[in-house]
Amino acid sequence: MMYHRYKEDFKLEIKEYPFLCKLCKKEKALIEIPSQKIKVCKNCYNNFFENRIKKTIEKYKMILPQDRIGIFLSGGKDSSTLLFVLKKLYPDINLQAIFLNLGIKYYSEKVEILVKTFCENLKVPLFIYNLPEREGYRIDDFIFTYFKNKVCSACGAIKRYLFSKIAKELGLTVIATGHHLDDIVSTMLSLFFQGDFLGIAKLKPVLLPLSPNQVKKSKPLYTTPEKEIFYYAVLNEIPIENFICPHADKSPPKTIKKFLTELDKLNINFSQFLQKS
Repeated sequence: MMYHRYKEDFKLEIKEYPFLCKLCKKEKALIEIPSQKIKVCKNCYNNFFENRIKKTIEKYKMILPQDRIGIFLSGGKDSSTLLFVLKKLYPDINLQAIFLNLGIKYYSEKVEILVKTFCENLKVPLFIYNLPEREGYRIDDFIFTYFKNKVCSACGAIKRYLFSKIAKELGLTVIATGHHLDDIVSTMLSLFFQGDFLGIAKLKPVLLPLSPNQVKKSKPLYTTPEKEIFYYAVLNEIPIENFICPHADKSPPKTIKKFLTELDKLNINFSQFLQKS
């Protein structure tokens, strides 16, 4: 049995059912596609998952042949699954993995080891940016400042700055992020309750650069539910970090995500409907 920090959020049941896959009708069904409510074999699940991402990439022209694509890895299921899928779908693209070592005690070093091994196995080049060495401070330092109760906010602002800085340093033309359907919809609702309609307008699958210091940002998982990413990661044995950042907080989007999860139980396509609206 696999234990990880997502086990309470997603109930995953992988077993061989006494009937054939609903799609290929050749192999025994193994897992259910949550958004479709059909039970399929591993190959059909992978094909369904990967084809949806490929259609999203092609529909919004997220990746062009000449692009140099960077993916910032956190050790979590979303960014790691994104790297795994892009490498599989487009084996010849110019792909660069990046890890930000933020100097978080007992956390950053463990995740760095996980990410290194993952990239070595995928044969994807990895660039490690060590915040304490490059900038002279670490995220832990903020607990002694005005931001002691807002460390996540400070960390987010620093990472956004570093994304642009590193993209320029490495000559990236695109940053592909692991934002998925649930992220988009929960952020949309959070911004709506705040009255930030300009922020909602920015929740696009592709964000073009607004200045010379920026690069295009794309969200290949834009139409993919979080639960299905988790299932794919487990089926394909994608390593997922099993420890939570000590500075993680209960932000409004996380509370809204739980609310959306309950709504999705009543209507499996509620999040997709809300996103399209």
